[in-house]
Amino acid sequence: MVELVAGVEGKGIPDGLPAGRQARSRGVSFEASTDGNEPETGPATRLKNFGIELLNMKFYKVSWKELETDCFALYKKIKKYKFDRILCVSRGGLVWARMFSDLLGNLPISHLTAVSYTGIHKQKNVEITELPEHKKLNNQTLLVIDEIADHGKTFAKVKEYLRTLKIKKYYTLAPIIRTYIKPRPDFYLKIIDDWIIYPYELKETYKAFLKIYKTKEKALKMLLKNGFKEDNFKGLF
Repeated sequence: MVELVAGVEGKGIPDGLPAGRQARSRGVSFEASTDGNEPETGPATRLKNFGIELLNMKFYKVSWKELETDCFALYKKIKKYKFDRILCVSRGGLVWARMFSDLLGNLPISHLTAVSYTGIHKQKNVEITELPEHKKLNNQTLLVIDEIADHGKTFAKVKEYLRTLKIKKYYTLAPIIRTYIKPRPDFYLKIIDDWIIYPYELKETYKAFLKIYKTKEKALKMLLKNGFKEDNFKGLF
């Protein structure tokens, strides 16, 4: 199921945007760490968890044009709010934060890095590995941006951190969320359960496909099938 909505949580408005397909989860990082842990949504982890189901996974490729259109659609919903600063959840929120900074009158951007790791049969935990300069956030109304709200733990961890600061208020924004996420961010546009592929993660997607489909030929074929152009990645792999 794909639901297309716009605006504030609880007030979704159909936007007539193209529907996608349903799957389980998306990849965020694809390299296992040397201590036996690996990023919690990495394909190797999902391969162990779901086995052959991964081979039948469906994908939703976001084009640059769609990304731009989605930014404009969300901007129309948030432009009446007064923000002092964007807090970007890196790396996923980087592109979106830059675009919203422009649309909101060149708002300053602070960065926070949150990473999720898990071991075998261990709970998934989010760790904040890089923090912004605290003084810049004091007495500010923040717009916290990430590229997707998947399990909700990243925003929860960020909120936990923000409660330790003397800020005025904060809002959360993710263009895409999952059907099962609770609570939902303050602003979102689409509800999609497919594996989301953004246009700025070409090599990352290739590495994921290589782990899933085992051969370079099949991985490249999947890149083509999911909207990447051969001229753009020729010679990269």
